[in-house]
Amino acid sequence: MVENFYTLSTPILFLLMALELIYCLMRKKSFIEFEDAVTSLSTGIINQFWNIWVLSFAYLVYQWIGQFAFFTIEDTPSSFIAAVLLVDFLFYWFHRAGHSFNFMWAMHSLHHTSRQLNYMMAVRTGTFQRLASILFYWPLAIIGLSPKWLVLAISFNLVMQFWQHTRVINKLPGWFESLFNTPSHHRVHHGRQSQYLNKNYGGIFIIWDKLFGTFQAEKQAPDYGTLTPVYSENPHWINIFYFHKLFVLMNQLPTWTTRFRFLIGPLSQVETFIKRYQLEYHEPEWIKSTKLTKTTRTTFALGLLFIALIQMIIATQFADQISTGIQFILFLGTCLVTQVLGNTLNARRKNRTMHRSLNSEETQIKTA
Repeated sequence: MVENFYTLSTPILFLLMALELIYCLMRKKSFIEFEDAVTSLSTGIINQFWNIWVLSFAYLVYQWIGQFAFFTIEDTPSSFIAAVLLVDFLFYWFHRAGHSFNFMWAMHSLHHTSRQLNYMMAVRTGTFQRLASILFYWPLAIIGLSPKWLVLAISFNLVMQFWQHTRVINKLPGWFESLFNTPSHHRVHHGRQSQYLNKNYGGIFIIWDKLFGTFQAEKQAPDYGTLTPVYSENPHWINIFYFHKLFVLMNQLPTWTTRFRFLIGPLSQVETFIKRYQLEYHEPEWIKSTKLTKTTRTTFALGLLFIALIQMIIATQFADQISTGIQFILFLGTCLVTQVLGNTLNARRKNRTMHRSLNSEETQIKTA
């Protein structure tokens, strides 16, 4: 049950994606963009591979820490409910740290790079933040929760946050909105307007935000994305772009002490460092490459996504039957396929933008 929780929930998540897509098509809602959605699914597929190993590693860590537990808590329904509550409380602080410190934001920022909010975007999660979460959840092992219950509660917490990532569901009854994190509350979290920044960090429950002063109700339609947009559809680049930015800026700092302070320092001080030390950052030229312009057809992109999806299903559904080596080969194959897919989408988007620009210029010339 623990090992296969993500696998068991995957069909339900895909069903919700399909229902949302059908709704948007029938109601002619522009809540889903093709390139954005395919990139989100690609990062989700890569992350699903990664979760197989991270969950196993986390289980071993919690099992080792459990040797020093203060108490022995039996695996019962009541202890699982307690585990869910405690995990959600710690998730609040883990999530808040992800928006507060440079090295934590580097792991979490991927989730906020989308210009949309939908169920496909919900699986756009960072590869490294699952590992970092161990630093926040280990106290639950020391108080006596079993590794099985702990990993299951963490997995349950993540899956229960999926339904919040939509613009289709409006505000729910007041009592529900006051207790749980809902799509309305989470839309605020993804908004980049000043009144929405650093708000609504809760996972399943919104009560933590109300207790610690980070709650904000939805007043106007949010504008989604990061303050500094990432103009790329490459799933690997958006996974590491902030790491790249951090290390480029750190390399220009004078001492290792200053570099370390910058790395672990708050996001609010980045501009201060840039101005004080006259730091500069430019995206690599290869990010803007359009060598695959001849292969920018929608069918090609969907074909690549299908290949990656099949590889992920084989690795997850048959994780117990195939060796780690085969899983690793499938993982590398998926990384390669999604890399080509990302370049294809970049070229497709750039071509479309270029054509729009040319058409705009032609219109201006004719008007003149």
